[in-house]
Amino acid sequence: MWMRVDRVNTAKAALSRHGSKFHRACVNVTNEYALLIQNEARQLVPVDTGRLRAAIRNRVNDREALVTALIGVGNEVGSDVEYAAEVEHGHGPRNVEWQPLYEWALRKAKGRAKIAHKIAGKTFWRLRRVGRKARPFLRPAYDKYRGRYPKAIAAAARGVK
Repeated sequence: MWMRVDRVNTAKAALSRHGSKFHRACVNVTNEYALLIQNEARQLVPVDTGRLRAAIRNRVNDREALVTALIGVGNEVGSDVEYAAEVEHGHGPRNVEWQPLYEWALRKAKGRAKIAHKIAGKTFWRLRRVGRKARPFLRPAYDKYRGRYPKAIAAAARGVK
């Protein structure tokens, strides 16, 4: 999933005219906004074990992330945790295995088997009949800063002499 920032082509055209100073300014603004989006996504992500939240990061020109947002000149914010896309987009009904689900429920119930069995049973049938609803965290974080980024690039361009 790619989310593009408006007016990136304008920034690239200005980059070719003004050289390395403008490039450095663009990189600084891009890094700043990537960090803002990363932090916002970490606040919005639903947390169970904390693994997904810890795996949300900002990196430059690495296209291996499963859930990514392209931010301007070449930064991406996302996570390479295998279930990140399912949390962001949800999924339809599917067959699930009982044992891993029960082990998860046992951890949630802090070792209480009766409660874990009840949690796992409800979750098992809900996943088989309905699926999992989307709980977006990356898209809302991106959308929050989407309109501000082109203005910041323009301000950086005006500051380059």
